[in-house]
Amino acid sequence: MSPAAGFRASERLTKMSYLIVILVLFFIVAPIISILPSKQQKQQMAFRQTARAAGVSVALVKIEDPDSDRDKYLSSTGRPLPRDLACVAYRRPRKKSHSQMAMPMPSWMLLRNKSAGNQLAWSEDETGEIDPIFRQLVESHISDLPVDVIRLEETAELVSVYWHEISDEQGLAKVLGFLNEVVALSPCLQKDSSSENDSDDL
Repeated sequence: MSPAAGFRASERLTKMSYLIVILVLFFIVAPIISILPSKQQKQQMAFRQTARAAGVSVALVKIEDPDSDRDKYLSSTGRPLPRDLACVAYRRPRKKSHSQMAMPMPSWMLLRNKSAGNQLAWSEDETGEIDPIFRQLVESHISDLPVDVIRLEETAELVSVYWHEISDEQGLAKVLGFLNEVVALSPCLQKDSSSENDSDDL
């Protein structure tokens, strides 16, 4: 074998060695990169840390999709599928004064309804009478809450916001502000003390 041919063979072997090293590094690094959190995931983690620091619990949940489009949950054979929607629940327990300890709190719910212009609207699944002032407070926040908020509710004295966390820091601040204000105001219908006194006189 001539020196030139030997040099070319050695050069090809060197290039092949480099290629093998690159492939090995690729197969080592690629899985590591794939498990690193994305920009959105990092934002969600920051949101949850901020929420927990503010006394708000965070949970990954599945709820019934409020979307009225039934065709979304049909199999290829036309069989109905579960209307499960994965989202994140931000929750705060209600603050109750001593006078309200024995008072049952009404349950209420608002759902984002596409048939109602994709707005959050009161659900009929309410228990107990809700104070009009409380309704006004909730409704005053509706237009300010992020568009990915799909449900607001209170059950068992726990106020919850269900959303997808795709908003920005301003949206997070509005969600936390809503929870803070709602838990501080009782939804119970306030009875007119004067009418109670009149009835006692009778």
